[in-house]
Amino acid sequence: MKFIIKSESSLCSDLSAYFNLKPELFDEFSMDKKSRFDKFPKGMKDKRRSRLYQQMYGGKLVLLEGELAARHLEFVNHYRAVNGSPEFYQELEVPWLSFSETALQGVDPEHFIVGLIHRYDATGNRWYLAAERFTFAGYSGPGDYPVTSTNTLFNINPDGTVGDYYGGLESNCGHLYDPVYFSMAMETNAPLNPSLNVNSVSFAWEELKQLHADNKNNIPGADDSLFTIRFCSISSDYTPDVPAQSLVPFPHCVAMYMCYDGQALINNDDIVIGAIFINKAADFNTVCPPKCDSYSWPSGLVPLDNN
Repeated sequence: MKFIIKSESSLCSDLSAYFNLKPELFDEFSMDKKSRFDKFPKGMKDKRRSRLYQQMYGGKLVLLEGELAARHLEFVNHYRAVNGSPEFYQELEVPWLSFSETALQGVDPEHFIVGLIHRYDATGNRWYLAAERFTFAGYSGPGDYPVTSTNTLFNINPDGTVGDYYGGLESNCGHLYDPVYFSMAMETNAPLNPSLNVNSVSFAWEELKQLHADNKNNIPGADDSLFTIRFCSISSDYTPDVPAQSLVPFPHCVAMYMCYDGQALINNDDIVIGAIFINKAADFNTVCPPKCDSYSWPSGLVPLDNN
């Protein structure tokens, strides 16, 4: 994976946060631990720098088009509807303005975590989502943050609308899940188990905010009413992380990407440092279970106001 630099100041801010998270990097790059990242550090060899950027910006935070397709195929290979319906695999797409305005009702964006709960529409045999609003203390660096539910939800519907939550979810050890999803979906040929398989995934609003902002800023004169956001079911092998990140090797996760005026904004071009979501999918999921009462903030996601 290749990277290009959009803003040196943004890169320096990200490097400062990452080096302070992993102080062993100062020794690796022969830098004083009191070094300031007010300009691009000297002495970084290309091979090591490329690996560093991969650690900071690659993996579970940004997906190229080919990677998104591969992870969706992994989902298809590991999950199916009980009745074999191909509609189960379809993406959800809703207007950005409807989604963002509904999501932000009654919450502070800087303290907002959105939980996406897997649901099953038995009429259309479609996967869809309910979204639960959580609050947290606010960003203070990468790491795990306790979250508190506001006990308010909305639906991301299969018909392309964002609407009121109309019930159907039940409590599973203090968090919500959809019993219809767990009766109508399977992992390969085995029934899903709500104590092991993914009930919901959560994202910091900051990630969705940057997904929209990076792509909007890349389109001269962009009109927000022409943006939509797509949600896609994906999976990948979490075996190295089990049981820390997932209780099953191939969890049902979610990726999101933007569209503009009907055009999908995703490709296999280089990642732009300082605007990493330009034509890329966002997919940093915190999976419930096991993490139902916390969100793991990734090192590569730095709030825009802190850039």
